[in-house]
Amino acid sequence: MYLIDFDVIALLVALVALYFFYAKKRIADRRGKKFEILLVTVTLDAALGIASSLAINALPRANPYAVVAAITAFYVTHNSVPMLFARYIMEVCAWVPRSRAKLAGFYLPWAAAMALTAANLPT
Repeated sequence: MYLIDFDVIALLVALVALYFFYAKKRIADRRGKKFEILLVTVTLDAALGIASSLAINALPRANPYAVVAAITAFYVTHNSVPMLFARYIMEVCAWVPRSRAKLAGFYLPWAAAMALTAANLPT
């Protein structure tokens, strides 16, 4: 049986961080906005990780379309976290790709992951 402890702890840590971000240290500049998006995505990732794990463990009784939807939503957020984290680090370091080719190269792995996730839906 799958142990869900780490997913629950990840969700609790993300919720605490989100609480402190909104209640104590909300920053209204670009860096703060990128961190907010990253933090919300990490929180959704943890929540959807729990939901997809529960959905998978409910098979074969569960509706297979609901299971695929839960897993797909988890993959979308889970694949977005590294890209958002890298963009946040780039914002902190004040490094912005100057050419479109570098920017496209940066987003290419994320776009490929999203395309593969979308291609998995019909299967």
